[in-house]
Amino acid sequence: MAKNSDHAKHAFFYLVAFFGLGFVATAIGQVVFQLINQTIVETTPSYYGDYSQGILRFAISSLIIAGPIYYFATRKINTALAKKDLDPDSAIRKWLTYIAIFVASAVAIGDLIFVLNSFLSGELTLKFLLKAATIFVIVGGFGWYYLTDLQRKNYARDAKIKAFGITFIAVTLVCLVTAFSIVDSPWRAREVREDRERLNELQQITYSVPDFYRQNSALPQDLSELVSDSRIREEVLRDPVTDEQYEYTIIDPQSYQICANFTHANADEEYLDPAWEHAAGRACFAVDVSEKGDYPIVDVKPVRSDF
Repeated sequence: MAKNSDHAKHAFFYLVAFFGLGFVATAIGQVVFQLINQTIVETTPSYYGDYSQGILRFAISSLIIAGPIYYFATRKINTALAKKDLDPDSAIRKWLTYIAIFVASAVAIGDLIFVLNSFLSGELTLKFLLKAATIFVIVGGFGWYYLTDLQRKNYARDAKIKAFGITFIAVTLVCLVTAFSIVDSPWRAREVREDRERLNELQQITYSVPDFYRQNSALPQDLSELVSDSRIREEVLRDPVTDEQYEYTIIDPQSYQICANFTHANADEEYLDPAWEHAAGRACFAVDVSEKGDYPIVDVKPVRSDF
């Protein structure tokens, strides 16, 4: 019979395992969901059904951190059962095991609500069926394990439990390999983030110029005039990597061109305004500022000749 201190120790391992279970079960589903989203493309942009690099990165992080924690915590529990350090009939073990089943069920219910809402919002039927099937397989697998664990008699070498452990490792590795094969590398992700910052700064400039134009009835001769006029911060005018000021050229009294050097094209960005589409390398945007009433109207067009 285990001591009270051992009960506390085993309860700790159970709780750690259940915490890891929530992250692992969710992460496996996220990887499969994003693979489905990338393979079966929606005919129109969809918040729920579009492929997301951010979700995939979170799933990778969860599998790398929570996966081993869940596996070794569960193995520690099985070792304690085999050595009879943990009483298989103890109330604490049964309570915590049912809590694990509850956690898996809660994850399943949340995911099913999410995919059903996506389907009702117009997601393709095939995607809905594949995602629903994924949820049932994941939850069914973990649920089968814990129900089997409660009913088994052989705690030394149980073939079913061993098979579950091997399957868990295989599924985790397959999910990681799949996720890494379709997600951008950290270096590319950093470059994409830098490109987004460049585009964001260009947009801030185009938002500031009309106000300057309205107050002065003319375009600024140099971008630094926006800083001296307290309309924008100086760092916004410079590339976040090279620290070089963005190119600014006046075309006529009501239009100008602004340029930046981008590392990657952004045509596949989610919810991108076509006016700000650019290719890799030097990209320019022609901006027309014309007055209508008390406020200037800004019209941005990418300069295709620089693509």
